[in-house]
Amino acid sequence: HADAPPDSNNDHADLDPNHAYKVGLGLPGHQLGPDDALVTIVEFSDFQCPFCAKEAPVLAAVHKKYGDQVRIIYRHMAMTFHRNAILAAEAGVAAAEQGKFWAFHDQVFAHLGHLERADLETYAKAAGVELAPLRTALDDHRYRDAVIAETAAAEALGVDGTPTMFLNGQPV
Repeated sequence: HADAPPDSNNDHADLDPNHAYKVGLGLPGHQLGPDDALVTIVEFSDFQCPFCAKEAPVLAAVHKKYGDQVRIIYRHMAMTFHRNAILAAEAGVAAAEQGKFWAFHDQVFAHLGHLERADLETYAKAAGVELAPLRTALDDHRYRDAVIAETAAAEALGVDGTPTMFLNGQPV
């Protein structure tokens, strides 16, 4: 299942599972695992997506089981029909600036559906993020363009819903 705009047929028809795509590695600080891992999983995800929340512990288990053999990369695809997704993604990028993206990610998905500004600050604090720079980044929408560009990159690949994963460039 994937979260997609209400008018889409949600079958990922544009992605060929036998084709390896040049997916790209997204924004700094959104990677778990080493650059030279044998397997790279790139996930396009949305912090307001319930299906993405269900996928988060699966990826955590993969990371735990395979360790440095796997590199997991989170890429933002903030769906426009999710009212709080863009600000949540901006907060994720701000957390990544402090090396705390994955701790923030885990907080968000542990509290699915609670993505008001105060919630995001609570998760950031719990993840060890310094709040002053995060608040400034959110006030200035410093990372909004980066989040929009990530979403555009996903759409350019043919991704039409979240979560969408690529394993060494191949859609799964």
